[in-house]
Amino acid sequence: RTTGRFDAITAQQQVNQVLKKGAPGQQDYDYITTNIDLIKQQHLSSKYMTLMTNSLYFPKWYLEKRNVDNSLVGKMSFVMVP
Repeated sequence: RTTGRFDAITAQQQVNQVLKKGAPGQQDYDYITTNIDLIKQQHLSSKYMTLMTNSLYFPKWYLEKRNVDNSLVGKMSFVMVP
């Protein structure tokens, strides 16, 4: 019976069946294993990027100095007068 909706349980069963009975060189098997490896790599990359982002530390005095320096920067506009 086709409902047109994604069925996660059926999809998982089909993936498991391909991984059990498939062999390297088969199109379905290669496609699934390649995507699994890609997802693992993306997850690991995201994990390390988050770790690096959250580990940056700026002292309070530096942030205050940067805010003061940024507030001293003026904005200039050029207007052409006929």
